Amino acid sequence: MAKNKAISTKSKPKSLALYADTEEIITFMWCCDEYTYTHPRMLIQITFYIILASFWGLRTGEILESCCYRGSNEGIKYGDVKLYLAPGTQGLEYQLRIVLRNRKFKRDNESELQTIILREEMDPKKKFTCPIRWFLAMAVADRVFDKEHKLLAEFDNRYIRQGTNSRPITIKETEKKKPILRKLVNKSISPTEIMGASSIAKYLRELGRRCGYQDDLTSYSFRRGFANSVEGKVSAGKFIQAMSHQSSQIFQKYVSSVVGIDVQNVVRGLPENHVQVDASRSIGFTRDIHAPKPHGATLVSQGVDAPPELVERFARRWPKHSRKAIVKMAREEHFLQRKALHYNGGESIAPEDQSKNMSRATPVSSRMFQQMLKYNKQQASVLNTLWSDEPATIEESCRPLMELSDPEEFREWYPTLAAAPEVKQNCPYCGEDFQKNYNKREVSSHVLACHCYEHGRSFCFDCAEFYSANQDENGPSSHGCPTDDINDMFWGMVYWRSLLIRPGRCPFCPAHRRFHIVREHKRHIEAHIKKLKDRFDCPAQACGHICRSKDELRQHLITAHGMDHLGVFRVH
Repeated sequence: MAKNKAISTKSKPKSLALYADTEEIITFMWCCDEYTYTHPRMLIQITFYIILASFWGLRTGEILESCCYRGSNEGIKYGDVKLYLAPGTQGLEYQLRIVLRNRKFKRDNESELQTIILREEMDPKKKFTCPIRWFLAMAVADRVFDKEHKLLAEFDNRYIRQGTNSRPITIKETEKKKPILRKLVNKSISPTEIMGASSIAKYLRELGRRCGYQDDLTSYSFRRGFANSVEGKVSAGKFIQAMSHQSSQIFQKYVSSVVGIDVQNVVRGLPENHVQVDASRSIGFTRDIHAPKPHGATLVSQGVDAPPELVERFARRWPKHSRKAIVKMAREEHFLQRKALHYNGGESIAPEDQSKNMSRATPVSSRMFQQMLKYNKQQASVLNTLWSDEPATIEESCRPLMELSDPEEFREWYPTLAAAPEVKQNCPYCGEDFQKNYNKREVSSHVLACHCYEHGRSFCFDCAEFYSANQDENGPSSHGCPTDDINDMFWGMVYWRSLLIRPGRCPFCPAHRRFHIVREHKRHIEAHIKKLKDRFDCPAQACGHICRSKDELRQHLITAHGMDHLGVFRVH
């Protein structure tokens, strides 16, 4: 092709996710990420996928359904897996063997099938990276093992017969065609259909944005990270086999554009600082945990929507699209604009944010995330076991993961209440018909109120516990929880799934009256705003922001204090 200045020779940046990035991503997903997946098993499936892609550099189509084979329902199934118990360096260890039937250039050729091995992680500090634990949680939830291993406790009974080198754990013949990583159907996990490559691509892209990566996180980020980590450390033949390449030349496409040589030490005859060089060329090098987050990344509203003019521009461009689709596209464009502005230096760094810390940027879980864990007992238990330095048995590690892996629709509920009713059923206490304009959030609040009334109890949202009802329900808790913090700038309502986990508060009322229903909270705040005549200052004690009009005050309460449901113009 003749060179022409009008033709671009650029290529899309190829991000590199090394193993250190893998650990950071998994830790962020479980310990900090406020995004709520439709079904919690998706969080476990994505984690297992990342571990497979990081340890073996597998292509997406080798694990899930490839876009080139759409409708084939092919990927890793339980029949491709063999679980063994065998002697290891620290006693008997579990070993997972996976036959890769769908490797590139080897699909449908049984004579060239390859098998990969994953071992149990025995270091207590790295339990969260153990592929065996993540696999067992899903497999036991799917009931794929024979009668000898139906319960998790049976996997802690480690033994092999004398005279043998391993003991196989049998999978039922009837379950061998079931995919391990399956797609979401409505609000439950499909019993037979595998997750597609396009789905994992979307999940990873959004996850990378929430992590604060400047470059896109893709499945090939992990494959490139694997290739750059292994290259030069094994023989050429083994490397080609692991990558499933036709020749050694193909690896050049995976080489990072940042040269991975510590030349300043090499030319002086000093040992290379591989850790620093790898950190400089990985996706985590430009990570900024303070970067803008996409829509839905947090439990609370950030008060940042696409500008109306941007929405209208997309509406004119795509007149046949639904309003929902147009708003979604406008939000995506607005997020990319904010992200580019942030990374291009458009946002200044406050002096108090500057740091001389020498360690990698590590996000800290928010106050709302910690509040969510009080209601999400299973995830809290996962963090207490897998991210603890103390040893834990298979049952202790996998019990909460197994509960989250249940393929049936996940039903969150307040502790010790009657069984959660469906939205179109009646209240188990008062018989109220929920078909009368009740959504899931209103159903949860209604049943909670009925439970408290029937048992003479109150519910503390701060500690997620019931207590004797002997105080003003609109006041702060007096059963041991601290009173309201005047520096708490958030006054809106916070939901985790359909559960209210933090009531809305009124900054106008001296006692900071609390509300459990969105429309009641909105009506109360609007009544206060309408009474204002001359001054429109923010009523929050620790704020004092001066507004020039009622609408400006409403917008301030939305963007600064989380009252996302007030009556001002918002793009929904």
